[in-house]
Amino acid sequence: MSDQDKHSTRTGRTDKVIMNRRDANRVSVKPAYSSVAVTADGSAEKLTGHIYDISEKGLRFEVDKALPIGSSVVLELLVPPEESIRVTARVVRVFDEADDPGPRRMGAEFTGFVSPNDEARLEGLLDSYQLTRAA
Repeated sequence: MSDQDKHSTRTGRTDKVIMNRRDANRVSVKPAYSSVAVTADGSAEKLTGHIYDISEKGLRFEVDKALPIGSSVVLELLVPPEESIRVTARVVRVFDEADDPGPRRMGAEFTGFVSPNDEARLEGLLDSYQLTRAA
């Protein structure tokens, strides 16, 4: 197991190693300074919410209404200092309401970019010094 594939957390006096199950490293964003607008395929309704973490492959976000797992969506990401980034994605996880009350947190996997400039902006965002690696 490489150092890149694991990270340590301290719980009391016991160190716990957690494996990174993702193909890409996530970076945390401050939800108060980031936003996402979500439009489900075939819907005119636009849901707005916040981003929690992001990688080159996907993100974790929240909006007021849960979307079904497998839903195709268009996401407009607003994370300073970048301009908006538009991606297409598929909802891959919805956090359990019993464990996570309030707005629905979800995970989505990117399936494409609306334009090549969006891909370049995401790469710039991930390289930005303003983001810290997610735990």
